[in-house]
Amino acid sequence: MVTKNRLFWLFAATAVLVIAPPCFGSYGERPPTKTTRVMAINVSAPQQLSFSFGTAVSYPAPTFGHHIHGPDGRGVLFQVEPGLAGGKLGVGYAAFGGMAGVSAKVVALRTWWNPWLAQSNTTYVGVETSIFLMGFRLALGPLYSVTSNDHGSRWAFLGGIGIGF
Repeated sequence: MVTKNRLFWLFAATAVLVIAPPCFGSYGERPPTKTTRVMAINVSAPQQLSFSFGTAVSYPAPTFGHHIHGPDGRGVLFQVEPGLAGGKLGVGYAAFGGMAGVSAKVVALRTWWNPWLAQSNTTYVGVETSIFLMGFRLALGPLYSVTSNDHGSRWAFLGGIGIGF
């Protein structure tokens, strides 16, 4: 029988296998040469107000360098996001250049207190996509409850705006 815990780890392992290959490139390409701190202040559902921080390990693009508006490259993104109504961990892929970027992450979210558009004291897993442009961030994605939920749908929505990457 497949338990919720096994289902969670199966989902996480599959996500890593899908996300990881494009991040590393083929043998012989340039190795990672830069890590970039990423931070943002967000207003989002379900976490309400949150602060995200993490690092992006960059695999240089052909024009890789540190420009006046920031670094550019592509690579693996690790983020932690504590908030008023939940905490989130994410691992994924980011591509950024100057004042623009995109990311796609597999996330695990635990809610507490009074989250927006989600059940309290529930653990969710899902996918978050973000677009970053000129200092502003827009994030969207579906979440699925991996804990018991007798009060409605097992699905929730992740969405928010912020300042930062």
